[in-house]
Amino acid sequence: MKFKYHAVESQLFDIMQTPRLLFSEKDMNEDDASDFKDTTLLNQIEDPTYKQTIKEAQTYLQPYQQTISKFYADEFMSAYDLFLILAYVYPLIGHTSLKSYFESILAQDTHTLKQHLITSILATEKTSEDIDDQALRTQAISLLKHHEDLMNMIKDISTDEQYKWQLLLLIENPKQQIQTFYGLLNDIKPLYDSLFKPLEADAKALAKSFENPTTTPQSFFESMTNNLVSADILPATDIPLFISLVFPYAFMQKEDLSGRFLMWGLNMQEGFKLIAKQKENQAQERIQVFKLLSDKTRYEVLKLIASGITSTKTIADKLDVSSATISYHINAFFTSNIIRFAKEKKVKYEVNFDRLDALWDTFKQDLK
Repeated sequence: MKFKYHAVESQLFDIMQTPRLLFSEKDMNEDDASDFKDTTLLNQIEDPTYKQTIKEAQTYLQPYQQTISKFYADEFMSAYDLFLILAYVYPLIGHTSLKSYFESILAQDTHTLKQHLITSILATEKTSEDIDDQALRTQAISLLKHHEDLMNMIKDISTDEQYKWQLLLLIENPKQQIQTFYGLLNDIKPLYDSLFKPLEADAKALAKSFENPTTTPQSFFESMTNNLVSADILPATDIPLFISLVFPYAFMQKEDLSGRFLMWGLNMQEGFKLIAKQKENQAQERIQVFKLLSDKTRYEVLKLIASGITSTKTIADKLDVSSATISYHINAFFTSNIIRFAKEKKVKYEVNFDRLDALWDTFKQDLK
């Protein structure tokens, strides 16, 4: 296993993420998750420079809000943002500019483009182990032939109603919509160049430590996460590495048709240190765990994960809440170490029963 940094592709990915900063401080409206915003990583990090950067970005982006809302769902880190839909079926690796990337996409005939977009939307709620690319393509072809089925598929997506309409418009007229999206990105690229491009030297320095670790790549990765994330989640092959400057306190594995890649925020090592430091205060952790489990919806989410159901959409459907709400709850459980990435690849997460047992034992000791 070896990390390989893709500097240009990281920049392209970040430029396409930049409009999402408009929603980065959005409060949740769902009553059953109204207190979660206080436990998110960004709210706990004392980084006034980055928070000022967000404010400057939002001022710049505000005039583009109407256009941005066509391509980014007004919710927490939506998996249905257009750039993520495109990146799954049209991997960024190998492209040197927004121009080359979008020209390659727009060169597709309309029918193929529609099929690829539907394939990506279908893949969004599946785990990497559940994805069968050929089956998804076959289903996408069928949906293209049966408009009512396509409408029902979009209707069942767990995102806000207005954005479902935008996804339908995307599929109905993909070239026009993608061209408009490309124009938006060109308009906001100066924002990226002003606020984030100066940090690219820092990203290259960080990338060197990933590419040339003093220990094994597995040990290095686990040390960078303060041993909160096991290297078992990474593929055994070479791992494309994207470093985000726009979301420096972000960490995620992403999947595209060429395989998996790791997106690591520039300051995410500090983020993991903060999470680890919070875990040192066991009494506070126990209070937080009990607080998390006192909410009925969160309790039901944990029960479903324990039963082996880890699809955000499936859990959302079963509990009749939005996927955004479920994502918040899962993130809360993850940062509290109540769940962890599963060692078994059939599911995304598993309940950390060792953690819960230890919390219960120390709780009982406090009462003696």
